[in-house]
Amino acid sequence: MFYNYEIKNGSLFLFLTMKYEYSNEFSIHNDVDLARRTKNFIKNNHIPYRGNHIYLVVDGVVVKSLNLNNINYNTIPLSTTYDCDSFMINIKLKNGAICEMTLREYLQIVLCSFYKYDLEDEVLKSIGVLYNTYAYKIMKENNYIDENDYFVRFNYLSFYKEEIPYYDNYLLKINSIISNINCIYLSYQNNYILPFLHFSNYGKTLTNNHYKYLASVDSIWDLLSPNLITYKDYTYNQLEKIFNTSFNKDTLFKITTKDNRQFISIDNHLFTLEEVENKLSFCSSKYYFLFYNDFLRVINIGNGHFYGLSLFGSNEMAKNGVKYYNILKYYFPRVKLFQYNKKLS
Repeated sequence: MFYNYEIKNGSLFLFLTMKYEYSNEFSIHNDVDLARRTKNFIKNNHIPYRGNHIYLVVDGVVVKSLNLNNINYNTIPLSTTYDCDSFMINIKLKNGAICEMTLREYLQIVLCSFYKYDLEDEVLKSIGVLYNTYAYKIMKENNYIDENDYFVRFNYLSFYKEEIPYYDNYLLKINSIISNINCIYLSYQNNYILPFLHFSNYGKTLTNNHYKYLASVDSIWDLLSPNLITYKDYTYNQLEKIFNTSFNKDTLFKITTKDNRQFISIDNHLFTLEEVENKLSFCSSKYYFLFYNDFLRVINIGNGHFYGLSLFGSNEMAKNGVKYYNILKYYFPRVKLFQYNKKLS
């Protein structure tokens, strides 16, 4: 994946590095596809180059040259627009460069990021459908996905090769999963939804007034989650530094409502729930406070924001034979499942 460029002596040099190994361009793409990606990189990044001589440089070494005049673009096979191997996604890197990958490559990265949870295949399919949907949505609305996107914490395939035991076998499995959910997405009132998911909750998911497709459903399986209840202690000196206000065991610390919004009042100073959660590194949106003589104990129940798909709950469902489409319908009861050119029951 290209991350930078240089124009020199009338030629364009495009730079790659193994760090940005989202895909292996030289082994899975022919010259026609590679040339198309090259042209798209030039266009997306507004590179002022109108020539045809391109050199690809990997970690300082020129490994390939292309003459765009010699490429016959008519040899590119026609395929379904939304197919995982033909739908293209733009990724905006930290340095501002916009690069391109297929939906399959994007889903490989997404599903690799969940490997540590040891999820059943039907849960991975559910996640794949959610991120199919997100890819269609974000490319329609924004035309690129940021490398540090809120819904996907990007690493690179080279990272997962080091982290995942039997990486090649895992990649074979997720490629099969991606093919099984090809072109399938979720829609609410003819609009794509966001991929809300969390690890576990306190036995119920939550609604959200901003996202009408999020419903509250029972998820009793989550009560069996390991580390259902966690806690963290803070000395009052630590809290004074965190909140920049005086703090002791007698400090008034309560949840209050103002202008239809909830706040936490600390010694009459108002903080949004999000501010307090970030400052105290909460692991869930369900918490309690216990005051002791020398410290405050924050008790968390569950893990995550409790919106949408529960990974732990859906995994327990999958272990009992529930298919991915029923898992999605359970956690998103207001949403319809579609496959491009076909509505699914």
